[in-house]
Amino acid sequence: MIVVADTSPLNYLVLIGSVDVLDPLYKQVVVPKSVADELRAPRAPVVVRSWIAQPPAWVEVRPDPALDPTLGFLDPGERAGLALAELLRADEVLIDERDGRTEATRRHLHVTGTVGVLADAHLAGLLDFGSGGGATPCHQPSAIRRGGTSRAPAPDRPWDGTVTVVRELMSTESRSVLPSALIELAGKPRRGFVIRR
Repeated sequence: MIVVADTSPLNYLVLIGSVDVLDPLYKQVVVPKSVADELRAPRAPVVVRSWIAQPPAWVEVRPDPALDPTLGFLDPGERAGLALAELLRADEVLIDERDGRTEATRRHLHVTGTVGVLADAHLAGLLDFGSGGGATPCHQPSAIRRGGTSRAPAPDRPWDGTVTVVRELMSTESRSVLPSALIELAGKPRRGFVIRR
């Protein structure tokens, strides 16, 4: 599976301590140089700069592809991410920003974002949102658990897990580092929105 990541999902997953779920979910994440540069920027949080300075083995930083002038309305990381995803024929693009997601969808790329990753990790049993204390990794000694979860959504309501993930996450101290759109999403009734993975 080829997965290309933009800056925001990596940034937020590092900040909330859940970036390691990407390894069991995807095995490898490709990051364009522009995205790596954004994660290294002086304005990036120290923990994010430290993470990208020594990325895990499952992260592959690649040179940015040739500039696509039709993507000029996006920021450099989004432009490079979408261009690289098309070049590699990626199975999925991790991106949060609305304009980038819209363009990726228009280009027939499969899109997910921070919430989709967290929901998938929860449903795979990699994160536990059932304790009421926010997201906690399901640990075996020094490793993320790769097994099931005690709180799976009902089969006839597959998005219940996502709603639970978002609401539980918003009740933690991580709230201050997540985008306002996610905070707004968590407060809406389930019928009022659609979550795409």
